[in-house]
Amino acid sequence: MATRKNAEERTTVAQYASPITEAEHQTLLEKIAYIPENIDAGTSQLTTLSYQVDHAIREACLAAPGQWREESGTLVFTSSNGLKVYLGKPSAPLPIEEAQARIRELGISTVITARIVLGLWNARKSNRLLQTTDGSAVMRLGEIFEWRGIKKHIQTTSPGSEKRYTGGYSTELKSQVLKDLDLLASCCIKGPITCVSDSRRIQESINDSYLQYGIIVRDAYRPEGITVGICVRPGNWLQTYINYGNYFITKTDRKVFQFHPSDQQHELKLTLFLTERWRQQRYNSEEPITMAHLLALSMIRVDKKHLTGRFSSRIQEALEALQKQGIIGQLLCIAPVDTSQPRWGNTWLASRWVITPPKDRMARVANDGANRTRASGELSTGVRAIETVYAGYRFRSRNEARWCVFFDALGIEYRYELEGFDFDGIRYLPDFWLPGYNCWVEIKGEAPTEDELRKAHLLALYTEKPIYLFFGDIWPLSQEKYGGAYRFSGPDRTQGHYWYECVNCHMVGLASAQENGNFLCQCATMPLTQSTFDSKSARLLEAYRKARQARFEYGEQGTGRRQQL
Repeated sequence: MATRKNAEERTTVAQYASPITEAEHQTLLEKIAYIPENIDAGTSQLTTLSYQVDHAIREACLAAPGQWREESGTLVFTSSNGLKVYLGKPSAPLPIEEAQARIRELGISTVITARIVLGLWNARKSNRLLQTTDGSAVMRLGEIFEWRGIKKHIQTTSPGSEKRYTGGYSTELKSQVLKDLDLLASCCIKGPITCVSDSRRIQESINDSYLQYGIIVRDAYRPEGITVGICVRPGNWLQTYINYGNYFITKTDRKVFQFHPSDQQHELKLTLFLTERWRQQRYNSEEPITMAHLLALSMIRVDKKHLTGRFSSRIQEALEALQKQGIIGQLLCIAPVDTSQPRWGNTWLASRWVITPPKDRMARVANDGANRTRASGELSTGVRAIETVYAGYRFRSRNEARWCVFFDALGIEYRYELEGFDFDGIRYLPDFWLPGYNCWVEIKGEAPTEDELRKAHLLALYTEKPIYLFFGDIWPLSQEKYGGAYRFSGPDRTQGHYWYECVNCHMVGLASAQENGNFLCQCATMPLTQSTFDSKSARLLEAYRKARQARFEYGEQGTGRRQQL
């Protein structure tokens, strides 16, 4: 029998639940009554949300605590697509100690709960009978367990009796789901997202909670009240996409939600990433991926100590199990690894794999894609950049040439298109190599797409050299004009990097307010301050001015400070 403990446990867990009045509770209980048990029993797949925000939340929930970094008095996780996740509320991020405690509670269960509840929201967003006035969807708590394949606890009435009754779902299971929801409601996302409108990529900035939820309780204002359901909706970030008519969804097989979170965690992590990848690729699902890249984006940490033993075997067993269950289609290692050779672990990590969805899913994705707005990076606008000759180079765009003017003005040596790379069939020719700074520089006219960011990340991983990705017009540090370059260094990705000049030794280097980056002087201490490291020094502003005012049509040749071959 329920006791006062029920109310106390809800209060402890539900720190971020939206309040529900007594009158609203009555209405919600009436809506709950319309949802029978096992309502989706005949449904083999759940259509879930698959936006940049969802990808960032998945990575944050599965990240190791050490991957969260201190920033502005709280802890922040930077996802592979550049979005930042922090805990608390947009108006009040959690202090570091409180954030650490909640980060330790995030995990695979949190991701599964997110996929299920937002999938059910997506299925009911047009059903007025199961919606609330704020757009939340009503669902029984038991629906989450039904999708996860968890059965109710059955008991006999007495020893030796054949009569049985159901004790419902355990208190521990219910508490875990409510904890997951509260963790998700405390996750906030900020940063740039890419929307598409009329064949144009448009970058918008968001800073919002991932989702909002409320708890529906029978006899809510009595100590013995019992939790029977929840109401859930995505945060307001989703409206930003919808304003441009962007709808990104993917189908997840019911079997995925029924994997054991501990015993089959590799299967779960691989599938959650692959479903995102397949939606992004749509028409090119046979594009190879290295094992190292697959593991990194699936948030599976490589066990280097047992790489050639149980770890590699366990990963391949997980992939083969997914293929056997029909969750993935083709599974092919393009160049099988000779495990008889010594030290084959790195060769295995570099091996290229083709992993496709099942054939029926491939056909369905193609049809869905024809009716949806194409994701960023898949546009063909018909507009070409103007090739420009400067300092003996023929540049592919004026923007690249302007950056060379900037480099020349500062005496920075550079090599243009020094070397091309092939990453699993993905060819990449970075724009500049700066030998004095031991880093790559890539120039984009517009905000980079996820594919372009992924290529830059691969370059950093393969060459073990950082790469800075600048985009837009060439401007100094300015909130109005430019948000700072992306920096990829190994597995890390940050944004907000600019050129600074040290006021002491007058060395010029690349850094952000929180990260030294590629600053060659020994004066740099963190965090950088404008009084000692100036992003708008007279020397830098003059270099920016020369770059913006260069008139290449009149034959400007430049000083040609490029490094000689």
